[in-house]
Amino acid sequence: MNNKIRKASHKDTYCLASSLARAFDDDPVINWLVRKDKKRTQGMETLFQSCISDLCLRHEHVLTTEDIPEERYGTRPAHQRQARQGNLPLYLK
Repeated sequence: MNNKIRKASHKDTYCLASSLARAFDDDPVINWLVRKDKKRTQGMETLFQSCISDLCLRHEHVLTTEDIPEERYGTRPAHQRQARQGNLPLYLK
């Protein structure tokens, strides 16, 4: 497999946040921060979207590969595509 690495852009945010939410689902720190209820996945995605878009992308510190198809992870509806920092307290303990 020969995946080309590239800088991530804002259009990659949801895909990357979704991947990170799945990867860190059983992480002790995330379990301490994000409560375990029916909105957990959405809360974790919002947390990671905020981290990626507000902290990392502005400094060009996010890399991804070209082989991550957006349809693999799905896309968030247009009204939910922006990271919603104001909603983070709803998901945190």
